[in-house]
Amino acid sequence: MYLVSIKTPLMKYAYIDEHDFAIICTMKTKPITKIYMDKLKPKNITDVVDNIDFYISEMRKTKDIKSIPESLGQYIWEYFREIELNKEKLISLAIFLADRTYRYAASSGEVDNFTRAFFASVAATLWDTLQARGVDMFYILDNEIREDRFMLTIQLFAVSGVAVVTPYTIKENYHEYMTIEEQVKWVLSFDGKDFDPKNYTITIDSSEDLRNMEVIDLIKKYMKHTRNIAYIEKDDSVNYLDEVIKIAKESKYTCVLRNHAPEDPNVTVINE
Repeated sequence: MYLVSIKTPLMKYAYIDEHDFAIICTMKTKPITKIYMDKLKPKNITDVVDNIDFYISEMRKTKDIKSIPESLGQYIWEYFREIELNKEKLISLAIFLADRTYRYAASSGEVDNFTRAFFASVAATLWDTLQARGVDMFYILDNEIREDRFMLTIQLFAVSGVAVVTPYTIKENYHEYMTIEEQVKWVLSFDGKDFDPKNYTITIDSSEDLRNMEVIDLIKKYMKHTRNIAYIEKDDSVNYLDEVIKIAKESKYTCVLRNHAPEDPNVTVINE
């Protein structure tokens, strides 16, 4: 097993197993030229989020797990050095990034190291940049989510540095408080069968749900450490939303609720 470091302000990691690492190291790659990278350069900061599918596809085509994330990370740094967005636009970008992460997980047809590397590097850098400008996100997701998509949603948020809270027991983990590094290592333990729809009905044990108070306490702990937070209920087996929304309204966080199908672009802003 290998941990390939992706240098961001909080040092996130993209996981590569031995088989994939060997393949990536021996594959013929397309030359990554400045002209090529200039063609990929976003025209606006929202392109970084809007074009996630495109960037990950290009990473796969070039068999290059680092160049595009590093280029986009540099673009993010230069953009915010030159342009000062007002609070409203910063909040809109944070909402877009959170919701795009879920919608990508809900519709993605392929989960691989290129996907994880993108979120561990580019999304993490963008979250750090937004938080440095005073925007903290609390994303509340209440949808019927197929369990393989649920696992992917957790993984993509976590590798991006977002604290994930759910009322379920997942792979024998009761989802107690974890640092960014601890949570990343945990979600990178998810293996292939956890994303296989043929197996998803047995990969998650929700028979011992956390009590409502435990969920609220966990959210408060992450808030105390000023972590971006994603709270996820994947079905109607539990419903702690009233208490979760209450704490959201009382917080300094930008809080949004998504309870529509992923095809619907609308979310409900609880507070700003």
